[in-house]
Amino acid sequence: MKKWIAAIAFLLWVQHIYAQVLINEGRITYDMYIGNDAENPKGQLIITIKNNIMKREMLMNNGFTNMIMFDATTGLSKMYNEVNGNKLVKNMSKDEVLSQNAKFENAKYDYKTAAKQIANKDCKQVNITYTDGTSNIVFITEDYKVSLKEFYTMFAELKGLPMQYEVATSGSKILLVAKSVEQIPIDAKDLEAPKGYKVVKY
Repeated sequence: MKKWIAAIAFLLWVQHIYAQVLINEGRITYDMYIGNDAENPKGQLIITIKNNIMKREMLMNNGFTNMIMFDATTGLSKMYNEVNGNKLVKNMSKDEVLSQNAKFENAKYDYKTAAKQIANKDCKQVNITYTDGTSNIVFITEDYKVSLKEFYTMFAELKGLPMQYEVATSGSKILLVAKSVEQIPIDAKDLEAPKGYKVVKY
């Protein structure tokens, strides 16, 4: 009897793994909440991916914008900002990107039974502890996974798509909650580097 139960459990697990949708082209939109205000979003984070290219756009209600373009083929990253009316871009080499993300390596993942609905998806809680002692509470859906591993910079070993997580800032925090997950065709023009930006080193 135990063998039959084990066999059924294994088949259900395999079925779930194969049912997980791998996203290699699409868009994920998160609402952004600042500090302890979890009721009124202060902006959105929009992540667009197409094969090996990823674009992260932070669009704040106060007019502040920030965009990062990442090419997984070359490992290069470009950060675009407008400061006092000046359009500036900072280039980051592959080594710089790896160094910046090294603090997230070898993290411990603790999957919990706690669950909630986010963007009409059943999500489970994952507690993540980093080697520097900091931590993060993430809610994931196992319905999706993104093919571009760099999408998961802060939590590279997650077994699903992050639907809610926090980012610590100086003196505050940003809570990101998924608003929509779209597996849609992306026009290559949407991932072209914008023109008219001055390259800076800071």
